Amino acid sequence: MFAANDPESTLMNIGLLRGRGLISAPLTIVINCRPDRVERNGQMGELTGKVRPERIVLIGEQTHTARARVPRDIADRVVDLGGALDLDAFLGAVAIGPAGVGSVVTVGNIHGQGEVLLHRIAELPRPPVRVGSG
Repeated sequence: MFAANDPESTLMNIGLLRGRGLISAPLTIVINCRPDRVERNGQMGELTGKVRPERIVLIGEQTHTARARVPRDIADRVVDLGGALDLDAFLGAVAIGPAGVGSVVTVGNIHGQGEVLLHRIAELPRPPVRVGSG
């Protein structure tokens, strides 16, 4: 959801996805922070209080501007991976439930480390497709 990079549109889209059953718990929100968008970074940090994700992963630059506005009662859910993206650290930070599932929603702006993240995820190997045996 990098394209919906204002808080109202982001919250609306998350609500639509939840309503359609397309977001599975646990939810990880990834906030891509940019040095030229510090106010938006903070708005996205504040938005986590309405969404209540199980994990909040910060990527990009000036991540402290988002972290500072995450509500205190969920601040322990923040994983700050600011700077150059470390994909292994990112994958380790994503919340996965006991059934091996979870959802990741990316917010903020795509430019910078958001583009890097999407490119690296696209390069990950895909599990083989199983064809029914009947």
